[in-house]
Amino acid sequence: MERSLLSKTIQSSTVFHILSKGRPMIDYLDNMKFLSFLQVPKFPSSHWFVTSGWGWAGYLAQVEKDDLKEKIANARFLALSLDEVTTIDNTS
Repeated sequence: MERSLLSKTIQSSTVFHILSKGRPMIDYLDNMKFLSFLQVPKFPSSHWFVTSGWGWAGYLAQVEKDDLKEKIANARFLALSLDEVTTIDNTS
């Protein structure tokens, strides 16, 4: 795998892992320190900022949105279920 693709894979995988665990994006910086300490081969040394992490998250979200739009466009029917949303301060 070429270096730039490997770097992007490491960074996007890190963001995916953080988000899948429900962790805050500030963990992106901590993961960089951890991966650097482990001396991961061809470790990317740039784009380890919270804003870069959110950029990766945006790319992942766009892929999911595009996939969902395609599935909806090809569906014969759509079932939609809504539930009450409660805010962080327990109000509706």
